[in-house]
Amino acid sequence: MDELKGAILSSEQYQDHPFARQEGKRVYEFEVKNGPKELAYFGTYHTGNPSDPVLDDIAAALKKANPQMVYVEGIESANEDKEGWRERLKNMSIEDARTEGENFYTLKLAVDAGADFESPEPRFAMEVQHLMESGFSKRDIFDYYVFRDILQYQRNNENRDPKACERIVEQESERLVQRAGWDAAELAAFGKEVIESLQLDDEQFYSDKVDPIPWEGKPQSVTNKISRSSSAFRNEHIFERIAEGLKKYDRLFAVYGSAHAVKQELPLRFLVEQANLPE
Repeated sequence: MDELKGAILSSEQYQDHPFARQEGKRVYEFEVKNGPKELAYFGTYHTGNPSDPVLDDIAAALKKANPQMVYVEGIESANEDKEGWRERLKNMSIEDARTEGENFYTLKLAVDAGADFESPEPRFAMEVQHLMESGFSKRDIFDYYVFRDILQYQRNNENRDPKACERIVEQESERLVQRAGWDAAELAAFGKEVIESLQLDDEQFYSDKVDPIPWEGKPQSVTNKISRSSSAFRNEHIFERIAEGLKKYDRLFAVYGSAHAVKQELPLRFLVEQANLPE
């Protein structure tokens, strides 16, 4: 298993992949089959637009895959309260689910199709601990998570409200207090500095700060390094969870960010194509 995880592309290796040079809203799909075992992976850009056609593409791909297990990105609570999520999603309209982003929408599709589901993310506290053990400071880790959330807010909103970003900072602070045990007063000081230096009209600032790819000629900050470390840690965990799923299910379907799909493709292909799955 460790050897297979070693085949996951690093951020440095990813930049040499042809897909990394494509522009615009990018989708990367692959399928791999071995006897009854089938894995369909839909790598997508993130969207908060309920009219985005990529949501229809995801629905078509899921229907084609007819999965027994569906994996989605970034909803850790779905693992902790499956029955609660299942009930909530059963009672939600497909139109409302589309407003919540591609991961939430995919969960709705999975529940409606009668499939099992999981968000194969490491626990947030595990990821934070990994970053701290890697030598990053609390302030820099905080900035990374907040910058990432503000970037997504920028992408989803043409008219940006600083008050909405204050709430983003508050939510991230609450998560670090509740799940990582950080000090609320210290986080309040971090958050105050972030709010005072918001750059909502700069389309590149937050994107450049959290991009894990060390593009030639682009300055690299500590938050870029954190992004690379986070990405590598998450990709290994995602791979492990899909490997476990392959032991139990024959048909699996994953919807993740397109870079994750590219980075994980080689070891996942090898995993499915093996006659005997690793213990």
